[in-house]
Amino acid sequence: MKCEHCGNNLGIEDEKCPFCGKENRFARKHNKDMDRYEADYESVKEEVLTNSRRFNGLAVRITVTAILLAVIAALIAAIANKYEIQDARRDAIIEAHLDEYRARLGEYVQARDYTGLYYYCRANQISYSRYLDEYYIIYCASARYTDLCNDICFLLDENSYQDDDKTLEYIAEITDMIYQYGDPQSDYDKKHYYNDTVYAYVNDLTDEANTLLKGYFGFSDDDIREYAGLSKARKQLKLEEGLGNVK
Repeated sequence: MKCEHCGNNLGIEDEKCPFCGKENRFARKHNKDMDRYEADYESVKEEVLTNSRRFNGLAVRITVTAILLAVIAALIAAIANKYEIQDARRDAIIEAHLDEYRARLGEYVQARDYTGLYYYCRANQISYSRYLDEYYIIYCASARYTDLCNDICFLLDENSYQDDDKTLEYIAEITDMIYQYGDPQSDYDKKHYYNDTVYAYVNDLTDEANTLLKGYFGFSDDDIREYAGLSKARKQLKLEEGLGNVK
């Protein structure tokens, strides 16, 4: 631009003319405007940087949360599939050995080996197999008979971790279940799980359970008939009374 006083060239930011020394009135306004523009620029830049950091932090949190949710979903699916795979594998093994299992279970039933049948089913994971519904009640009764034997052993063991009151409560519940197996609780159970073999097996097992009660609690035949009709709470009281008489 030209100096308005001497006509020589000068820059717009020059506050005075380098030739005549007169004040450049345009420089003051220009420099003031530039200072304001620079301040506005720094303000806008800081705001952009702040928003950018805030956005990036939020984006990181959203991304991490999404990844964690995806991992959790994958783990849940894997666990669910794991049990489905295990069940399918077990069913395939049972189906492949079905004749063998039925033959062996028939031997246990014939021999009235209640505990042997129970542990055989547990060892081969066929306890509640849908392929062996005809042995469902037989297995359940055998499991309860085995529990009864174990709980009586707890009573005889002075160093048992289980106190007598709790053991007697278990025995009352176990024997109550054994008596129920001899009397189907529904028409569905009677139709799907019972036949002459099951009835005979459960009746013999019940007789053996009653023999244990006679031997370890001093019950007579009349006591057994009375005991069978009692509630579980009254059964426990009867067992406590019998145990006290024996000891």
